[in-house]
Amino acid sequence: MSTSLSRKVAFVTGGRQGIGRAVVETLAGAGASVAVVDVDPSVADVAAEISRRTPGGKVIAVQADVTSSEEIGAAVAEANRRLGRIDILVNNAGVVGTRVLSWEGDEDVWRATVDINLVGTYRVTKAVVPQMVQARSGRVIYIASISGKQGSVGNSAYSASKHGVVGLTRTLAQEFGILGLGELTANAVCPGVVDTPLVRGKGGLLDGVSALTGESHEVVMEKYILTQSLQHRLLDPQEVADMVLYLASDRARGITGQAINVCGGSVFN
Repeated sequence: MSTSLSRKVAFVTGGRQGIGRAVVETLAGAGASVAVVDVDPSVADVAAEISRRTPGGKVIAVQADVTSSEEIGAAVAEANRRLGRIDILVNNAGVVGTRVLSWEGDEDVWRATVDINLVGTYRVTKAVVPQMVQARSGRVIYIASISGKQGSVGNSAYSASKHGVVGLTRTLAQEFGILGLGELTANAVCPGVVDTPLVRGKGGLLDGVSALTGESHEVVMEKYILTQSLQHRLLDPQEVADMVLYLASDRARGITGQAINVCGGSVFN
């Protein structure tokens, strides 16, 4: 049994950069038609570039904000119209939020982080999953985090939201099970620290921890980040995308309700 996704349709949120882009490239490379969903209008250029580099693959861009049920509903309708019924949902859209001690944070910023990471995931799920239930088949894959299994100093909103994503994953799998939908699975991938703009970019992990501790990016990387990994390295987005591909394929038909770490040994639960 292969990981081919020929004749499958995937809907990937937050697909413009980082892990999301690697997921889009990987699923398209496996033969899936992919709707790349992102709030940034440059997602159109990304989709066009991936499509050019993926012979035979169909990759379309849909601009939408996961904080808007109306925009997500319209995005799903467009994907259905242009590509067909959605077989694979990858909920990847998310933000790190502002890194600050829990009792010093701004409530509006805290809520906004949870709204994108957790409620946004729920909104997309609510818009996509009914067609999977009707077909009695599909793959739901959430990009959570190891911060959904442990604390994250100075980032309580992010950690809380990712714990929520793991809980949503497990509940969804149980709901599929109780309805006898054995061909419909729900799983989360929990990456460790991945080399993406959310780590190195403006306002990312390095900036946040540096502001919290007063130490340089170099010291933060060596002292706080690389030491989390038994392999003493950042992960590559492709490593996460490869797990998503496996979970999206028929080879993973017996895996559901799981939160699978891709973390270089950062956590063991």
